[in-house]
Amino acid sequence: MKQLSSFRRIILAIALSVTASIALSACNSCNDDLQLTGPGKDAVDDVGDIGRDAPNVAQDTCTGASCTTDDTVTQADASADVLGPQCPIERTCGSGCCESGQLCIRESCVVPGDTCQHTLQCPEGHSCEPTLGRCIPQAAEACIYRPDSDIFDPIVDVAWVDGDDTPEPTYNQVMMTPSVVDMTGNGTPDIVFSTFRGSNYQSDGVLRAVDGRTYAPVFDLVDLERRVHPGSAVALGDIDSDGRNEIVAVQASGLGLIAFDDHTTEWAIKWVTDPFSMNYDGPALADLDGDGRVEVIAANRVYDGQTGELLCMNAEVGGGLNQSIAIDLNGDGRLEVLAGNGAFRFESDGEGGFNCPTYWTHEFTNGLLGVGDFGSFTDGQRDFDTLDGIPEVVTVNTAATDQVQLVNGQTGERIWSVTLPTTGHSIFTDERCASPTGAGPPTVADFDGDGRADVAMAGACFYVVYRNDGSLLWKMPVQDFSSRITGSSVFDFQGDGKAEVVYGDECFLRVYDGAGNGDGTTSILFEVANTTGTLRELPVIVDVDGDFHADIVVMSNDYSGVTGACRANWPGFDEAGGPSRGIRVIKDRENRWVSTRPVWNQHAYHVTNVCDGIVDATCPGTVNR
Repeated sequence: MKQLSSFRRIILAIALSVTASIALSACNSCNDDLQLTGPGKDAVDDVGDIGRDAPNVAQDTCTGASCTTDDTVTQADASADVLGPQCPIERTCGSGCCESGQLCIRESCVVPGDTCQHTLQCPEGHSCEPTLGRCIPQAAEACIYRPDSDIFDPIVDVAWVDGDDTPEPTYNQVMMTPSVVDMTGNGTPDIVFSTFRGSNYQSDGVLRAVDGRTYAPVFDLVDLERRVHPGSAVALGDIDSDGRNEIVAVQASGLGLIAFDDHTTEWAIKWVTDPFSMNYDGPALADLDGDGRVEVIAANRVYDGQTGELLCMNAEVGGGLNQSIAIDLNGDGRLEVLAGNGAFRFESDGEGGFNCPTYWTHEFTNGLLGVGDFGSFTDGQRDFDTLDGIPEVVTVNTAATDQVQLVNGQTGERIWSVTLPTTGHSIFTDERCASPTGAGPPTVADFDGDGRADVAMAGACFYVVYRNDGSLLWKMPVQDFSSRITGSSVFDFQGDGKAEVVYGDECFLRVYDGAGNGDGTTSILFEVANTTGTLRELPVIVDVDGDFHADIVVMSNDYSGVTGACRANWPGFDEAGGPSRGIRVIKDRENRWVSTRPVWNQHAYHVTNVCDGIVDATCPGTVNR
């Protein structure tokens, strides 16, 4: 897993960035003149088991403006018929003749690429041809699968809950963001999470993992020396360049980090840092200087991923909220670190060590952060209509007013600020909603499909979405009087260019229509009871079972008194499922949601800057979409 020094296409960043992919392999067929013919016997040897006299096969991956059912993938009869004295007819392609091992695609001879199951596995400009299982060049236009946008019909699976055969079964509560990636190298994503006992979410957590497809246990690290902080997120990735993913977590006390080696060592402890406060936040992984080695970022500190050595720290930036983010703020190809109340650089000191000098600070002492291109604000500009590819930073703090601010990503200067709404809740009084302050980490995405970044966050009484200029798009009533700092995720499940919002408060997991109703509200597309005392957690959107369709992974707990409050305040709570605990996976009943990647490796995950264990300088091809 590697984070890269590029801001290309980043509109969703941070805590709760989202991966929105369009499936390109679900069309029936297309009405262009695609001819895909095989080269006879050599196709069996060089391309795959096609067969010498294979019948016409319906074409699944297709091109063109519309789809029909007439086109086929043809493997020509390897007879002795020839066109002219030298080119067998089965190798004829337009006016030319294909060589052994080539395919005729749109009157051009093409050598098929790598094996594949889906277009997401192919490089940029290629798609997966399902009858061959190989990557081939795409046509100029693609037939794009989009599910019926009027249908949103999820089902809920239990991925993990304590049972009779669970090691340390009383450690059965989950209140952190799960991470997902293939931890064992078997090609299937795994869900990694920590659990706690009773109401002790401050220490002594048991780290666990289950297979994302079968939900079978992968590991339960129950021994005392491998306990972790149960309220903090974990980061998964290849931190030592051995081609296998390791785990970085917060120590059981909440002070400092602990890293676990890969599955071949049975998750042996790799290194442990000196104590420092992480305050329920998680580490982030990134290659800050582009040297091919992963750094671990925690609060205002940077550690060597392989050894755990402290490389540098910044005494001015960090604040009380430590959910740090690595992002290229100025387009120079190098990653800066956003942490709490500002940003710092990671630089060589010229003597074999590193420095972390301050880049900028803003006026508040702490904040939860998000990043996106909100317009053009360099050189005195204030243009919300023109995107310049240079990021702005959203910060959310616990002040009484102006809790949400958009600041210049290069200077920290304020662009706009808004005060979170406290009036008009359907259940709670204005006084009740006004007393707790603050909100969770911002989620940046194009909620309404207008091509501009919007930003959302959840407070005690409302989930709120603002347009890129700070005006209100919509708000919806929620309940979170415990932490008031939960996050959310955004994903275009239906491939219609408009995002859906996935958010869980103390009582429910809900999916909202991102565009809104035009009256300052929006529609709830799905709701299921999902209890939690709330910390910094959020639901993650990931292909958890490797079937090339998006799923939602969500945690829950029932240790606190929120169940009674949910029953009292929200009619229908028990009918929606009542209290729960553990890990659940939500997917479409007919598996119609579009594709996404089988990875959400850390709280600070964003799709353009995290590769699936790849050490190249850029995340290649369609895997980033």
